[in-house]
Amino acid sequence: MRFHEINDIPVHISEVYLFISFEERCLTVANYLYESGFSGIVRAFYCMDSYAEALEVNRSKLIKMFPKCEWIPVSYRDPLPMVLYCRKMDRNIDYLLDISCFNRENLFTFLWASQIGRVYYPSVCFSYCSPKTYGPWLSAKYDRARNLLGFSGSDEPLPKRHLICCVGYESERAVQVIEAIEPSSVTLVLGSTPTRAEFLERNQAAVEEVMGSSNYNIKQINVVDPNSSYDDLLSIVNELPQYTSIHFATFNTKVSCLAAFSLWLKRPDIRIWNSTPKLYNPCYSDGSHPPKLFQVKWHNE
Repeated sequence: MRFHEINDIPVHISEVYLFISFEERCLTVANYLYESGFSGIVRAFYCMDSYAEALEVNRSKLIKMFPKCEWIPVSYRDPLPMVLYCRKMDRNIDYLLDISCFNRENLFTFLWASQIGRVYYPSVCFSYCSPKTYGPWLSAKYDRARNLLGFSGSDEPLPKRHLICCVGYESERAVQVIEAIEPSSVTLVLGSTPTRAEFLERNQAAVEEVMGSSNYNIKQINVVDPNSSYDDLLSIVNELPQYTSIHFATFNTKVSCLAAFSLWLKRPDIRIWNSTPKLYNPCYSDGSHPPKLFQVKWHNE
């Protein structure tokens, strides 16, 4: 898969969607666009139930760069505002979607409600930038794990339930999903391609916490390239016995969320789950690596 520098944004991209949060890196793509003289439309999602002080600082910075930016209020816990916005989108416009600071539920909701991969889109580019450093914790005190809107899977009763869980750094979220689903078997997935060795060490430590004394399968997937990540996930699914109800949760990179969505397009019988934090650490990340541009090959047949 080819990754491009943000300065190589295609000339036919006329709109950019950002997700403004409490993280400093939510403005990384905007800074590059501003410095390159981007003259297209900038739209920014923001969560109404987010951390007001940190969010307002980043909103003010974006307004200085792009005074005509369109602000789109959404919610961390309620997918409906995102669904309602996506229903109004012009699906014939080429755009760039920066997924760096989306929370997972809003990212999955956007992909589902905007019908990416299922209707004609001339060109949808994605951008992602990872933090330079991570703090000791991102979130805590999670809501009950639940099935994501639009990803309810198959209603056919099957004798076995298998959970594929891409574990990030938050072992408690993964444990909560396992307890909610009560699967017959579990595959825990960790990233095989971290940007830094210490990130893999933290990922491995979280997997060990989830494992405890349980006899779970462990697999590794590419979490940098969404197309390779899709291939890795499909391989895991294809190894499962027939007549198995497949459940999925990902708490790894946002890139792995794109791969999971592509897998769901291929296998809409898969049920996708999430556990929403009640508390975020606004000082969780610091700095940002340069953003990369890429496109995803959707698998909808």
